[in-house]
Amino acid sequence: MSKRMDPKVKAEWLTALRSGDYEQVQGRLRKTAEDGSKSYCCLGVLEDLSPLRQWLDDDRTVGLDGKTEPEAATLSYMACQWSGLESLSGYINLSPTVNRHFSVSLTELNDNGLTFEQIADVIEYAF
Repeated sequence: MSKRMDPKVKAEWLTALRSGDYEQVQGRLRKTAEDGSKSYCCLGVLEDLSPLRQWLDDDRTVGLDGKTEPEAATLSYMACQWSGLESLSGYINLSPTVNRHFSVSLTELNDNGLTFEQIADVIEYAF
């Protein structure tokens, strides 16, 4: 099990993931289609909920130093701190008595085909 995140943020995130209001995408936090519609990975949904978010036109976020976050597929540091997650990729330690080799990230779950509903179930258990 992983560290407990802020319970209010967790509840809001679970509701958003299960709402059907967010279309899912793999490989990045958010993707804007030519028609302007947006799709998100599970961490992109959390980023979108953050009051600290600053989406750029290329679907990346702004970091603490005001510069663009270099990685478009991980949570921004500010959203990570706001939510209480321990890592930008949402790592979940599958066994509290062993090392990181027994962990998985929410990014991996999202990009390997788990639905938002399935990811919400994992988040509910792990955090």
